[in-house]
Amino acid sequence: MRRAVVYAGIGVAGAALALVLLRPPDTGGDVPERAEPVVPPGAEDEARERSGPRPEMAAKAERRLEPDARYANVAASSWTGIKRELSANPVDPEIAEAMSSLIGDLRDAYLAPDAERIAALRDRSDALRDRLRARPDLPDPIAALLARLDEAAQMLSAETNPATAPPENRP
Repeated sequence: MRRAVVYAGIGVAGAALALVLLRPPDTGGDVPERAEPVVPPGAEDEARERSGPRPEMAAKAERRLEPDARYANVAASSWTGIKRELSANPVDPEIAEAMSSLIGDLRDAYLAPDAERIAALRDRSDALRDRLRARPDLPDPIAALLARLDEAAQMLSAETNPATAPPENRP
């Protein structure tokens, strides 16, 4: 018991000494306001020039807005959705391989659009689409994605050759 009282006394004395010896520092009151940064002359013009995209990135973005690239993007996403839906159902391995190859080529064509390449990919896409439509057990989500492919093909035709576009898509 005596030992506990001694330890308690030492603890109280240590706390008192800590309060006396370890006071918070005097920082001088309020924190001063921050001064406006000094901007060297001409720095604003340099910052404005650097704020836009790099020229090569702007050129890539422009190419990706072309009708061929947009078709490749829509077709690649549609074929990816079809492949995902077909993964739940048994599918011919040849069709699955053809879809994988087509998806990869469409993604490459989106990054570097080329009208001749897109025409060949569109022919491959049409042939594969016809093979899938010939299946009697075609689920509804796949039919909707195939319809999206048809719309993308019509959009491409309308933008590349307005004379062959359906009347509702003509400018």
